[in-house]
Amino acid sequence: MNASHPCYAVVLMESIDRGQSWQYSSTVTEAGSEATLERLDDGRLMVVTRYDFGGHIPDLPGPPGAVTPYRQHFSSDMGRSWAYGGEMQGADGSPPPHSVMPTLKRTPGGYVLTGGRTGLYLWTCPDTACIDHGGWTATNIAAHHNAVVGATDPLGHYLPNCVNTTDWDVRNSTASGSGSANTCASSGYIGLAHLGNGTLLLCYDHASSKVRPEPHGWEVYCVCGQMPAHTYGPRR
Repeated sequence: MNASHPCYAVVLMESIDRGQSWQYSSTVTEAGSEATLERLDDGRLMVVTRYDFGGHIPDLPGPPGAVTPYRQHFSSDMGRSWAYGGEMQGADGSPPPHSVMPTLKRTPGGYVLTGGRTGLYLWTCPDTACIDHGGWTATNIAAHHNAVVGATDPLGHYLPNCVNTTDWDVRNSTASGSGSANTCASSGYIGLAHLGNGTLLLCYDHASSKVRPEPHGWEVYCVCGQMPAHTYGPRR
């Protein structure tokens, strides 16, 4: 590890005493960070990792902080060994799963994945076949927010560089550095919970202080809906 070539690793830790102690099980990847784990319907374990060391690793050109697709890893032996499944792919017309801090959930209606900047997205796959062939379908949360909240509160909307569908990859963006992400009025993190029976709760922020005068500040919105993602209006 050195200043021009950082080293990251995602490891699996295991507990057999309800979390009182933990032991190392395996290394998922030595080229990733910020991981999420879920068991698939076919018994495999799936790990989704962030991978965006742009400007630091020769095969990833672009400014530091450049956003690249998530990477996926699979285990068929309870996490003892892992197979790299490549960069994640989106369905035709959908931006691929990408960004920071992924969260993956299995629901009765399929699989749900989310992450933050750039843009605010929710991706869905109905089954493992969809996962294997890379057919994730994106729901643009920022666009949904603008349609519901922005219609009545112009200062509460996201700017076009946050509601992005074609310019999501900062490496190839006309923006300087990671400005496309940094000028979006959000910290770029999304919280996702499965409440049972396919009901999802998704929460995200809007940095109102970037577009409103004080004393307005950061606002958190939550969207509740069913899988597949038929969302209802955000609530502050």
